[in-house]
Amino acid sequence: MNVKSSLVALAFTASSLALLAAPSQAAFPEKPVEMIVPYGAGGQIDFSAIAAAKPDGYMIGWINSGILTSSIVRPDVTFNIDTYDYVANIVIDPGVLSVAGDSDINSLEDLIALAKKEKITVSHEGIGGGDHLAVLQFEHAADVAFDLVAFNGDAEAKAALLGGHIGTIEGNVSEEVGSFRTVS
Repeated sequence: MNVKSSLVALAFTASSLALLAAPSQAAFPEKPVEMIVPYGAGGQIDFSAIAAAKPDGYMIGWINSGILTSSIVRPDVTFNIDTYDYVANIVIDPGVLSVAGDSDINSLEDLIALAKKEKITVSHEGIGGGDHLAVLQFEHAADVAFDLVAFNGDAEAKAALLGGHIGTIEGNVSEEVGSFRTVS
């Protein structure tokens, strides 16, 4: 046996012994992992429960971008962006601006040109949420000002758009494509 083979054999034996000597650990999880999807009537309570959970891996909560700005808009909440440990981004659902099918707005350029001439009403899901912040960012980038209105859900906003009460909806592509014409 040459020196190189002897060193390889020695390294293999040493690493094998190290594995055998290492303390054994219980397999994770040792108990059920609780998953909270905090939407609907108990949303605020659920977010607080996730925030108060022991950081041991046995509580997983789903959050959306709106919850990350809650402490800015509502100082009474007991959590903020630093409260959570983020594990993964599960959904990528870009925001779009949509108009009714019979609108004269056919492109983002049309929307900007019209908004420079007259005030267009744009809906979003609520102050401080991702859609609201996206519209504010767009207003700044395009140097326009919209009349912003929040509805209690996408259904109300869609009804207002179809009824001609608002000019466009800012929402997620998954909610708007197929229902209206997207211009962004």
